[in-house]
Amino acid sequence: MDSTQITTVTFFTFDKWKEQLWAFSQMRLSASFFANVEGLQVFKLMGTGAGSGFSAVPDFSTYCLLAIWKRQEDAQTFFEKNAYATQWYQRAAKHATIGLEPTKARGKWSGQQPFELYATKQENEKIVVLTRATIKTKRIFEFWKYVPHTSKAIEQAKGVIFMKGVGELPWIQQATISVWENSKAMKAFAYQNVFHKTAIQKTYERDWYEEELFAEFQIIWMNGNWQLF
Repeated sequence: MDSTQITTVTFFTFDKWKEQLWAFSQMRLSASFFANVEGLQVFKLMGTGAGSGFSAVPDFSTYCLLAIWKRQEDAQTFFEKNAYATQWYQRAAKHATIGLEPTKARGKWSGQQPFELYATKQENEKIVVLTRATIKTKRIFEFWKYVPHTSKAIEQAKGVIFMKGVGELPWIQQATISVWENSKAMKAFAYQNVFHKTAIQKTYERDWYEEELFAEFQIIWMNGNWQLF
């Protein structure tokens, strides 16, 4: 098996309100369950925004677990055998896990750049993009003023096949996870879309962020009973 670092992104969706309440409670309780998981280097259990894009309105039915593992076999052991992971599977109506290898990363998340870059980008293959930021408190309303336009622009962009807004702390610690047909499509949006270019310009002009991170990944596998794309 591959012994290099692997990143996994798992989405869970819950139909029943009791299960949604349980999932919401795990945002506070999950740390103790993840504390001694073998090979787990970083975990981020995040809520999601309504709809497919960035939204100030939370989606209490859907949650996202991003995890970074020392080895691929550590990730597989967790998802196949761990009792806590089994609880999530049993309670969720649908779930999907994507195994990823990082090809590019810049910036920091909780004070560090956690991804080991070793994979070679395949220009014509699907890619996953993670953008994440901590918004300065004094800039929150200004930031969210631009979000609807940018989010809609990404959703309508040529080549994007999945997108979900996620976050650790509502309105302040925000991220997006998107899947693109290829790197060319993502770059075309990033450098040519007017709303996106304006948002990026405002980010630096108005100093919106305390911290930010951008990362690209290639997909190596996907499983679960939810076909995300």
